[in-house]
Amino acid sequence: MAAWNLRLREERQRLGLTRPALGALLGVPVETLRRWEDGTRRPPEERLRFVLDAMKVVGATANEILRDAGYQPLPTLFPNWQYPHYFFAASELPAAVERVPWPEFVLDNN
Repeated sequence: MAAWNLRLREERQRLGLTRPALGALLGVPVETLRRWEDGTRRPPEERLRFVLDAMKVVGATANEILRDAGYQPLPTLFPNWQYPHYFFAASELPAAVERVPWPEFVLDNN
């Protein structure tokens, strides 16, 4: 397996969080976070997904971490539970398009 644990540490550091601060945010003991980050232990899939979501790790990076940890990545970068209004049914689309402001001009390079 690739270094998913190092990516997890990088994401924590990107947020400027210490292990104690992240542990308090997640309700996870600091020692558990240390073990995850040094690769001694691997969190269960559901827990890792929760951690990535709580840290607001973007879809592609989250999928890389999940895949490298040996778990199935999300099938889309825009899951319905996180983006409930991202997709439209065909019958909903015309009304949605009418609500969105269009650019004031369109370039025609012909």
